[in-house]
Amino acid sequence: MKYPVIRKSYIRSWQYIREDFIPVVNKFLKSGLPECKVIYHTRNKECRLLSEGTPVPLVFKLYREKRFFRYLFRPSQAYREFLGFKLTAEAGIPVAKVIALGERRSFLRLKEAFFVTEYLTGFNDGDEFTHPGCNEKLQDEFIRINLEYLARFHNAGLVHGGFHPRNELYKLDDAGNMIVVWIDLATVAPEGKRKRFSQQDDLSRFLKEYKFSPEKEQEYRSFYASLRNR
Repeated sequence: MKYPVIRKSYIRSWQYIREDFIPVVNKFLKSGLPECKVIYHTRNKECRLLSEGTPVPLVFKLYREKRFFRYLFRPSQAYREFLGFKLTAEAGIPVAKVIALGERRSFLRLKEAFFVTEYLTGFNDGDEFTHPGCNEKLQDEFIRINLEYLARFHNAGLVHGGFHPRNELYKLDDAGNMIVVWIDLATVAPEGKRKRFSQQDDLSRFLKEYKFSPEKEQEYRSFYASLRNR
């Protein structure tokens, strides 16, 4: 996918919609999100699964910002996530397809922002591999695919900042091969711009979720290290 160049502005509204989804997304922006499945919800963020009246199922993320000063001259969460998807895709990592993004400002104040991606039908949450009794063969395959992607990601000079199994989805194709796709990339940034996180933090956070023995964890760390800067 070729990503558009978005001219971000912190003082006026803007939006991008993939051409074949313009009528669909504009309909929801005008009439509001329908009463459909809420995937995730906090005080400032809402994610809904849109499956009726769309060419493919979509995940619609709406950010409502109540803090006046936070985004006066800073990019919205929607733009940050768009940038994270763009950087990750350019590094050669499979990501969900971006459909639309945008924001609405009143003078300098950010009122709301939205980010829309294609819903990954048939994919499962990788967090299931962190629980006892999971399929160990699939667990090993899932971890190694993600460590290969993480090494590629880090070789491109990027830091994730939120790298844990629930942000990596997987499914098995008809031949039984595992396909892994990354989602939730709002914290991705070039190395050096993400002061609170490092590339080693990405690796440690991911492996910590599995509670492996020190020997098993070192095996995966060595696998990751063998792929760095190749």
